[in-house]
Amino acid sequence: MKDASDRNLLVLAHCLPKSNGGVIRHRCFELLRHLSTTWQVHLACVCRGPVTMAQWQAVDALVYRLTLEPVGLRSRLLATLIRPRDADRCLPAALAGAVKRCTDEAHFDRCLITHPALARIAGAASCPVLSRDTRTDFDVAEVLRSLLGTAWPQNLPMAA
Repeated sequence: MKDASDRNLLVLAHCLPKSNGGVIRHRCFELLRHLSTTWQVHLACVCRGPVTMAQWQAVDALVYRLTLEPVGLRSRLLATLIRPRDADRCLPAALAGAVKRCTDEAHFDRCLITHPALARIAGAASCPVLSRDTRTDFDVAEVLRSLLGTAWPQNLPMAA
């Protein structure tokens, strides 16, 4: 088995995780916190607004590499006007460049996506992909077991 520092995980997120943000952002943050103990996490995420220095530092401390891709108001507005239920269609286009840059610089053992719309671009990582929609509740320990393919302690807290 590889040393934890040798295992690279590409995380594609539809939002910038926040420890004190809404439920979805908090779930992403807690997931990163647990993943960072056993993986070198490369996070590529969409940024829909301004980012404070404190928010940047909190996430940056958990990951090996942080890539923010801004999604402009115009892109979101156009996607919403075309088909309101498909407003997240701009996610893959926003992160496609980030995925290419990340895969050019590192080999990934696994890829984790936090939104179903990101599945189309996750294949570019050329590694097994695990999807966990952070808009719904999930068990962090189950995600870690799925990524590692081994048993994991059952006492990890449920993502809030």
